[in-house]
Amino acid sequence: MASDTAETETSLRGSIIAVSDTANSTDESPATKSLEKTARDQFYTDIKMTNETKSWEATCKICKSKIRGTKGVTSNYNRHAKDFHPSEYESWQEQLQSIRLTGQNKITDTITVHKVKHSSSSRYSTIHPRQVELQKSIVENLIIELGLPLSLIERSGFITFMSNVDPK
Repeated sequence: MASDTAETETSLRGSIIAVSDTANSTDESPATKSLEKTARDQFYTDIKMTNETKSWEATCKICKSKIRGTKGVTSNYNRHAKDFHPSEYESWQEQLQSIRLTGQNKITDTITVHKVKHSSSSRYSTIHPRQVELQKSIVENLIIELGLPLSLIERSGFITFMSNVDPK
């Protein structure tokens, strides 16, 4: 079976599955092709999985060496690209990073401090040093570092927790 971009073959024994990207079979540099998100897709072609031995084999697009490994383990892809093609690997990493950052707002740019006046004088003002410290800690540690959703701060469990941490 063939398509415009990829061809999949299955041998009669059913033991080897080969996937080759025919669009990437030219001799162009990997940097000039569309940017892939994994080292395997960016730097390798002719990826074959053997069902009996649960192993894989792929051909490096740059130096044409055969790379082998165990099913589910992809560190060999990364290690070969880093060790033998460091400039191409670093360039790819930089491009990935710029794509991730482009078009994404920084979380600190999207957070707005709502200045709500409370009739109770038992709460901190929005500019009180302790309030600023708590907000900064929540954003940096819970939202950014742990990757929790910003909607966490609206949940009743979180509000109760914070009132226990700092009742004021």
